Amino acid sequence: MSEFVVRCRRFASGFLVSARDMLCGAGGLLYLPVSVCPGVLGWRLRAWFLGRKARLGQNVMIEELVRIDKPERLEIGPESFIGRGAFIHAGGGVKIGRDVLIGPGVKIWSADHCFADRARPIRKQGHEFAEVVIGDDAWIGVDSVILKGVSVGPGAVVGAGSVVTKNVEAFKIVGGVPARVIGAR
Repeated sequence: MSEFVVRCRRFASGFLVSARDMLCGAGGLLYLPVSVCPGVLGWRLRAWFLGRKARLGQNVMIEELVRIDKPERLEIGPESFIGRGAFIHAGGGVKIGRDVLIGPGVKIWSADHCFADRARPIRKQGHEFAEVVIGDDAWIGVDSVILKGVSVGPGAVVGAGSVVTKNVEAFKIVGGVPARVIGAR
């Protein structure tokens, strides 16, 4: 098979996957204009679209340009807030408690690549999934990353730009890369 045919097949495959993801996402293409609608109307529209697949409590506020993969595995408690440009991959399950603040640009990942077999490319080894749980009244600071299998306890604070790889106890303050305890509240 010629290199040109191989490239065309890869392009077509990538295009079809992207089109499927856009159409099957949290509302599909209709969600695009809603994702940039500002203010209270935007919050309500995004909650309505997302609520068709995810479990949302009352008065959940979702800012502009938030992307959620696998919303059917997402649960968000009442009065919680998700900041602009956040990304949540809920394939392994994500549970966000009541009155949680998630800052702009936060990334929550409930999946990771398998990579143990050196004989196969990493991209062909599949994924591992593990639930992420964020307790009530937690605050996840701007541009932080929460990785698969992590639990953030109630009342905990994750400092801006932190990478959380291990569980965070209730009312602890963590920061850094990787995040470690820097205080308590």
